[in-house]
Amino acid sequence: MTEKLEGSTLPSNHQQISRRHASTSPWRWIATLTSFAFLVWVNWQHLTPYTSQHPHPPPSTLSSAPDVCQQPAPWNPPQHLTLPVRDAKYMAKVLSGAVQVDTTVLDDWGVLSANSSDAIKKLYDDAFLPFEAYLKTAFPLVHEHLKKEVVDSHGLIYTWQGSDESLKPLILMAHQDVVPVEPSTADSWKHAPFSGFIDEENNVVWGRGSSDDKSGLIGVLTALESLLSLKDGAFVPRRTIVASFGFDEESAGSAADALAAFLVERYGKGGAELILDEGAQIIAKDTPVGEGGLGITFAPPATAEKGYMDVRVIVNTPGGHSSLPPPRTGIGYLSRLVAAIEDNPPLPTLDSVDHPALATLLCLRHSPAIKKRRKLSKALAKLTSPKLCPRKAKTVFKEVLAALSPDEQAVFRTTQAVDLISGGVKINALPERSVATINFRVDVNTPSDDLRASLGQLVEKESKKLGLEYKGWKLPNDQMVDPRGKHEKDKKKPYVGSVHLELTYAPLEAAPRTPVSGEDANAWRLLSSVIRATWKDTDGSDIPVVPSMMNGNTDTKSYWDLSRNIFRFSGGTVLSNPATPDSGIHTVNENVQIEGLVNGHDFYRNLIVAVQGE
Repeated sequence: MTEKLEGSTLPSNHQQISRRHASTSPWRWIATLTSFAFLVWVNWQHLTPYTSQHPHPPPSTLSSAPDVCQQPAPWNPPQHLTLPVRDAKYMAKVLSGAVQVDTTVLDDWGVLSANSSDAIKKLYDDAFLPFEAYLKTAFPLVHEHLKKEVVDSHGLIYTWQGSDESLKPLILMAHQDVVPVEPSTADSWKHAPFSGFIDEENNVVWGRGSSDDKSGLIGVLTALESLLSLKDGAFVPRRTIVASFGFDEESAGSAADALAAFLVERYGKGGAELILDEGAQIIAKDTPVGEGGLGITFAPPATAEKGYMDVRVIVNTPGGHSSLPPPRTGIGYLSRLVAAIEDNPPLPTLDSVDHPALATLLCLRHSPAIKKRRKLSKALAKLTSPKLCPRKAKTVFKEVLAALSPDEQAVFRTTQAVDLISGGVKINALPERSVATINFRVDVNTPSDDLRASLGQLVEKESKKLGLEYKGWKLPNDQMVDPRGKHEKDKKKPYVGSVHLELTYAPLEAAPRTPVSGEDANAWRLLSSVIRATWKDTDGSDIPVVPSMMNGNTDTKSYWDLSRNIFRFSGGTVLSNPATPDSGIHTVNENVQIEGLVNGHDFYRNLIVAVQGE
């Protein structure tokens, strides 16, 4: 049993807690979420602990950076409640069973809807009906006592109704689907990808989805099962608990839209107190610098996400027989355009202290890895000076950027990656349509319209150099462009072709930032206190919690209307992984540490109890 600590009062009234798929260096933890990206966002000048208005033990302070990140005291459970525990064997067994059910979803399945063909519906049914049946067997109390609802065929919502309907619910998210296993890599797995092999020597569970994201889903359900198992109904929630599990996060993400719409209909806009989904994990102090370590252990829940935009660059040129080619084919022109785009990436910008990336550095500026970098450390120190005026701050912002490598600067700018390219259909026929698709992760301070404008200007400029007619952005209802045209100034000189830009779908703007300071940040402080109660460093000391940002997107992109308090955090462990240097998310040898599974159970359990405000 867990130790019973002195109780404390946490915010309980919904009025007291206010309201989308990334280098080596100490920043790798920022650039990837296990390997996604994390970066802190915090208004460091106003980060405050609980006040007397919210009774709570006095806050402890991160001694290495008292001027930046004050830390709430670890949460104390209510004295009357003995918290249930789960051992490593149980957690490993339950997750292993979940991994053994293959819930792979492929991109070419498309969005599941009422209009989907019977063949597509069967693909989804074959993947998720067995998983749903497994959950019913593995968690009998959850299925006996909680209200289960199925949304959009396979989306799952479990509701533990609270006794006080005036309190906004806690929503715990996860996704059931997993990315496919590349057939050519099957022999590279140490254990079969859907074996759910329990490795007692290394204390890990192997298999696709073990880390992303069945460990999170199992963590939520085991916590609910444990609290339901308490004798004589020892725990009865005042605040409603909702578990919401999508099934296509790794592909279309439409299930999250349906689930969120369902919940908005039930609870209204702004109707959730706190939303928690997968995200950043604990960064252990012994993590190598090249793998994201900073020499200290810390927890970086993500409170912001970059925007997302996919753009096609389409070059149309006359066809013909390849035995009589022009000096440059459509693929050649496209290559020149791609090179120009890559040679002119969006520049990093830093013009205020509220950029999500900056406060990561400020909160962790006294870590061993950052202290060794004198220019960076010195610039950050200047930013903490109360005498810093706006004019001088602009100079210091430039110093911070100058102290970062190009890879590190990526967190302060929009990133771009040319991921797809195609052109031509036959070896002896000139390509008539050549296409490159670029993925943009849009900086939190850059509206997508601004990015479209700057990209259009660049492509227009390069098109003129190449003799291509630039036709701007093509919307879905536009007619196909004619590759044969005339120069505006010389009607006798034909264009060699045309180029236009096309959005694959509507851009996703950067996520609204979760409050982490001031009167609206009670949810952040509560979450931080629960994290600090759940995880201790290897020497038993408390660990700092810092807000962070993700370059990738999660299902929370669909939940913005439900709450301002959206967090992305997957827990983990302070122990290094003896089996692999990383968890193998989206690649071979995916695994999760069993210690992390136990911690995950405890974390969700603690959070469910803590939000009751007892």
